[in-house]
Amino acid sequence: MNGSFDDKYDMIGQPPGTLTPIGVKVAKETRIHYVVYDKETKIEKKDSTVQECKKIIESGKNVWIKVIGLSNIDAMHEIGSVFDIHALVLEDVINSNQRPKYEEYDTYLFFIAKLLSYDKAASTVDSSHVSLIMGENYLITFLEDNLPEFFILDQRMDNKNGKIRLKTIDFLSYSILDIIVDCHILLLNDISEDLEELEEKLVQSPGNEDIQIIQKLKRNLIHVRKSIWPLREIVGKLEKEDVKYVSGQNSHYYRDLYEHAVQALETIDNYRDMLSGFLDIYLSSVSNRMNETMKVLTIISTIFIPLSFIAGLYGMNFANMPELGWDHGYHYSLALMAAIVCVMVIFFRNRQWL
Repeated sequence: MNGSFDDKYDMIGQPPGTLTPIGVKVAKETRIHYVVYDKETKIEKKDSTVQECKKIIESGKNVWIKVIGLSNIDAMHEIGSVFDIHALVLEDVINSNQRPKYEEYDTYLFFIAKLLSYDKAASTVDSSHVSLIMGENYLITFLEDNLPEFFILDQRMDNKNGKIRLKTIDFLSYSILDIIVDCHILLLNDISEDLEELEEKLVQSPGNEDIQIIQKLKRNLIHVRKSIWPLREIVGKLEKEDVKYVSGQNSHYYRDLYEHAVQALETIDNYRDMLSGFLDIYLSSVSNRMNETMKVLTIISTIFIPLSFIAGLYGMNFANMPELGWDHGYHYSLALMAAIVCVMVIFFRNRQWL
């Protein structure tokens, strides 16, 4: 058994909670940053330690801890030990193939989401694994790498009169999920542009490559739906007022976010219906084009039937065929053929077959 086969099946049969990175980007190191904030102050530190973050949490202030890079198993074990994170949670954190999910534990809430982006040139959907652990006064985010989509949160936190600084930690988690849902909606807008271009092309000049474009767009929509559907369930649970660590004053934000997720799902279903219609348009266009080709070939064959008859008749070479002795018999036969062609073409045009 070769090494690559062994590596591929290393995870099979391992005990629950065994940390085996699956699909995550390989980072050189695991970096930990934190932001401590309240109404008056904001303190940010990069390249911190786990123990330092633990002390900051115990101070009672709102803390956003950013863990960037998930492939360092020793660092993940240390984070789990210091913050008392269940081994099964850490296992899901470093498994980028894990579907979005929501779980409640005694001292924190755990949820996973997928941040999607769209490569318009290649018509492909890229996915980033985002895990969040929210406690009473802290939020820990686990990212495979720095995501530029979250940089806006740092700018918003610089405003001491902004809602993030004025509200509890659950508003920060809402803001992150809101960015993720917005990315889904922006992605769907990009796909909508591709659908419009495809529809115009199918109507004007359908080609053999269109069926591949339709199938690729269908796969992209399935990918987006697999991400937004469980995310809707997550937000639906967080909007309930009896969820711990989610204050009643912020539940309506989650409710609004839930409606956006539902809207995205409805948009996906509409686009899938459109693609099914595009497939019908493509097949109809191909069928019509084939029918036009067959019509032309049929007309040509019909025109040559009497011509073939005349040519065959005078090609029999019987001795007592009087026309064979005519001085201008060859020219007469060509003229007859030409007259037949003209009459048939005029007849076909009158019938609007040409």
